[in-house]
Amino acid sequence: MSSFKFRYFIVCDDIRQESGGKSTLVGVYDGNLVLPFFPIVTNKLVFRVSVMLLKDDSKEFTVKIRSEDDRELLGASHAIINQASGDIINVQIFAQMVSFQAPTRLKVFFGLDDEELVQVDDFVVRAPKNDQERQQSREVNPTIGHHVSDKK
Repeated sequence: MSSFKFRYFIVCDDIRQESGGKSTLVGVYDGNLVLPFFPIVTNKLVFRVSVMLLKDDSKEFTVKIRSEDDRELLGASHAIINQASGDIINVQIFAQMVSFQAPTRLKVFFGLDDEELVQVDDFVVRAPKNDQERQQSREVNPTIGHHVSDKK
């Protein structure tokens, strides 16, 4: 039995902390990250994982994002202080200059303490399927970076 319950995974352009403990998520992607071309470097992406603890006295959590070939792309570990069963943990990874060489499916893993990491979600990074998506991927996403050239 797992020591946590997965709640959700979100990819967005930014997360801003507001007064009263609220967060504003800006530019939330719906299931797919549609990029206008490949290879590409994005200026900024934020990955948020939310879980509920199912046991008391957890000491540390780990989040990892891996590629299809199981390469670790991003990760974070952090101490858990004064959290109990039923408490919610929201983990945010702010990533700058993320490079995507080609469309891919990325896998999201989470773990507590010394437990083995568990895949909790995945998401697709892909090219636009039509002209409307192509236009939206260029207009709506202000964080999209630049085309990566093979030239030196």
